[in-house]
Amino acid sequence: MYRLRAISLFSGAGGFCAGIERAGYQIAVAVEKDRSACQTYRANFPSVPLYEGDIQKFLAPKSGHGELYGLQEIDLCYGGPPCQGHSSIGARDADDERNGLWVEFARIIDSIRPKSFIMENVPGILSSGLGKFKREILQKFQAIGYSNVTLVQVDASDFGAPQIRKRVLFVGTRDDLRLSGSLDGLLKSGLDAHRQPVISVDEAISDLPEAVCEPGEMVGYASKPSSDYQRTRRSRNLKVSGHHTKRIGPRRANLIAHLAAGQNADSLPPELWDGVRAQKWRRLDGSKPSHTLLAQMGKDLSEWIHPHFSRWLTLREAARIQGFPDNFGFPCSESEALKQVGNSVPPPLAYAVGLVVKEILGGAVIARKRGRPTKGVRPMTGGERHRRWRETHGSVALTVSPELAERIRLARDELCLTTAELLGQALDALVEQRRPRLKRAA
Repeated sequence: MYRLRAISLFSGAGGFCAGIERAGYQIAVAVEKDRSACQTYRANFPSVPLYEGDIQKFLAPKSGHGELYGLQEIDLCYGGPPCQGHSSIGARDADDERNGLWVEFARIIDSIRPKSFIMENVPGILSSGLGKFKREILQKFQAIGYSNVTLVQVDASDFGAPQIRKRVLFVGTRDDLRLSGSLDGLLKSGLDAHRQPVISVDEAISDLPEAVCEPGEMVGYASKPSSDYQRTRRSRNLKVSGHHTKRIGPRRANLIAHLAAGQNADSLPPELWDGVRAQKWRRLDGSKPSHTLLAQMGKDLSEWIHPHFSRWLTLREAARIQGFPDNFGFPCSESEALKQVGNSVPPPLAYAVGLVVKEILGGAVIARKRGRPTKGVRPMTGGERHRRWRETHGSVALTVSPELAERIRLARDELCLTTAELLGQALDALVEQRRPRLKRAA
């Protein structure tokens, strides 16, 4: 079958997209406002159409975006609206104007009518405003035809990212989709099935050299890969880019030299530290996953000190810990790149949830008579569906009787499938039916 089609909102540098693409989706369009993030996105996803601009103008009336980007029959819409107003890090402000950007996410869902959506955010959104935002989000999605909506709290370290990063995922499916079970049960059991062993910082970055390079340069690896994680991130690369970091003065270098692995400023002698905010100075423990990477890295790396060397993490080491492959480039300033890494959804987490939603959709059937018609975007015709299939997978000519052709057409329309999808499912069922006979014959 052809790859499922997806739309990316609040795309940033593309961490969410990297995982979703790996899970087998084709990204129809990505939407991002930040100019530097768009520069990084284009460099890494050259074939994905990118709408660079305010999300409030995307799919506005008479914009023609639906037809321009071919947004018919979208399987998944995903993204992480900015969450600074809900975050427990820093000043928490329930009135922060960025808190309302999830409404734009819902507006686009209502316009495009995808089969499913994933909205990622910080756990603080569940308690922010005394639970007001959680209630409003669930009620909004239910009101626009996604009453089958649930949420789940996850930690990226459970899905192959060497980092403690707790997030909440709102996941919903369109009301006309009949699932093989409850969405909440399918989501949680699917995620449980995709859990991975915990990966430590050393398993993630120990093959990168102690010496750093200048921005724009490349450097060779310090050793052969010592873990599957390193091997996967390196692929066939012989050198790596982005292994640079912020400069460090003598006073700070002396301070961090006194920090043991996993320790913060509480362990420092009084002559080196003034006793204010112990978490400002933190050395990673190489035997454990990292604590959460934040956009704050773009300004100050004192909370992300290398577990063994007296320096900050490099951009490449931070990208590794976030789950990016080594061929993912950041063609922007160092500060902007570190900010983009800290803001990204870890690709391993995105990959896992993308696979689970794909599995859920694979077992769903569209109840056409009860379904809500597509709003705002013209449904794809049968000819367009067939043309899209041919362009992606080629074509096969079959000669059948008029009676069989009519039966195929009726079944195809009833199940809302392409002819190729219908025949593929029929063949799979036939193979399963004959398999016991073949075993007995053997």
